[in-house]
Amino acid sequence: MITYKDWFIFLVLVSCWLPSQLWGFSFALDKRSIQIGEVTILTLVLPNTNRPDKPLVIDDLLDRHPQLKVLERNMNQTDTATTITFEITAYEARDFRIPPIQVKWGADTFSTEALDLSVTTSRAPEDTEIRPDFGKLRPPFPWRKAYLTLIACLGAVLAIWLVRWSLLRIPWRKVTQLIEWKPKLPNFETDRMWLRKEIAKFRRELKAGNTHPELVDRILYTFKIFLQRQTQTTVPALTRMEIEHEIPEKQLKAKTRTLLAQIDDFKYHTVVKKDAPKLAEELLARIESDYL
Repeated sequence: MITYKDWFIFLVLVSCWLPSQLWGFSFALDKRSIQIGEVTILTLVLPNTNRPDKPLVIDDLLDRHPQLKVLERNMNQTDTATTITFEITAYEARDFRIPPIQVKWGADTFSTEALDLSVTTSRAPEDTEIRPDFGKLRPPFPWRKAYLTLIACLGAVLAIWLVRWSLLRIPWRKVTQLIEWKPKLPNFETDRMWLRKEIAKFRRELKAGNTHPELVDRILYTFKIFLQRQTQTTVPALTRMEIEHEIPEKQLKAKTRTLLAQIDDFKYHTVVKKDAPKLAEELLARIESDYL
């Protein structure tokens, strides 16, 4: 005996079956639970109405999914229907939701529902073997990274060579001469201070017993340097006669001229009875009295 409950179930089944038969669109997922790396196929069936254009598949949500991978897409058209298939897999053990896929064909728009997919694994976390004779899985060689590293190394070597070549080509001696800077400190030492310091050195030598005739020549040369600093003339290169002619009487006093003549007699005439230490002492005393 057919009850109202049976009629109700029959009407529900018919309501679910009629739209797919009337509209002609259906979709199905062959496996709702897969192992890691296993493939499940999502199939979309559209009625073939002999339209000249092809259906536009909008699967951006599925394509941009971070964990789900679409391995292959296929489209097959027959006289009665158009079938679109997606081979989907995942490499992480967890539950996923396959996002909806839309198909636009002319004025009609079809869409699937979000489908649940469970990805499981029967392997232990440390199990990395495909089969015993294959051994452990090895990651693929990073050719792109190796290529970029090689290019970077070659670029660095070329840059170092260019820097070295440019450094060798630059005349560094001229550059350092151009940029060399030596600070000039002000000289607070006057000509008289300098002469007094030199005379003190000669007196220390005389006190230490240095009585060689060359000491007179050194004192005379120092005196000529002092005259050069005073008169801005090349006194050390002049003879006694040239000194008397070049330097005015105000700067070269008469007693000093007489002393220079005695030094010449000491250097070039053996008839002079005066010895070197005595002449050096007299020369130093004359210089101090006339110029200090």
